[in-house]
Amino acid sequence: MSRRTGWGIVAAIVLTALVILAVPAMLRTVNGPTPTDTPRAPETQGARGTPTQRPVDPGALDGRPSCPGPTVAGVELDCLGDTAPAPTEDRPTIAVVWAWWCAPCREEMPLFETFAGQHPDYTVVAVHADTAEAAGIDKLEEWGIELPSYTDPHGTFAGTLGLPGVVPVTVVTDAAGEIRGTFPRTFTSVEEIDEAVEGALS
Repeated sequence: MSRRTGWGIVAAIVLTALVILAVPAMLRTVNGPTPTDTPRAPETQGARGTPTQRPVDPGALDGRPSCPGPTVAGVELDCLGDTAPAPTEDRPTIAVVWAWWCAPCREEMPLFETFAGQHPDYTVVAVHADTAEAAGIDKLEEWGIELPSYTDPHGTFAGTLGLPGVVPVTVVTDAAGEIRGTFPRTFTSVEEIDEAVEGALS
């Protein structure tokens, strides 16, 4: 074996090892931390990007939409907004599990806002899967999202329903509260959401 061939084999082995090590890191970057990771305290970004502790301002909840009842798909959750339940008749529910640090959620949440406006026959809610409730409220305000939103700081919703530990993930239930579809994916258009929901409920 020549010296050049030997160095080529060594280089190939090193490159393969680097790729194997990089894949988990890439997945964490794409999916972000999962709701079952070690919970983080409420935080915001300081001037240098350093997380700082910040509790939820009770006044920030006053302007948020009321949640349509204390449960989503049979799981009891606190409301990330007005605590007075908004009365609503039984109808299919679409729950979007998201987190303030989730980059794909930034693109998807406005689509569900539009979808909800086009489908008053559905109840569309958001479930914030992170301990940083204040950061969640900030993002909802920043993105102009008026969906009723619940908070799930300990992954209770995902754990109870057996959802994959990623965000975003969408859960569709029928009027009786039975789960009809789970979508661990990022929707890129309102039409995609329409198709998925109609398919799940058909």
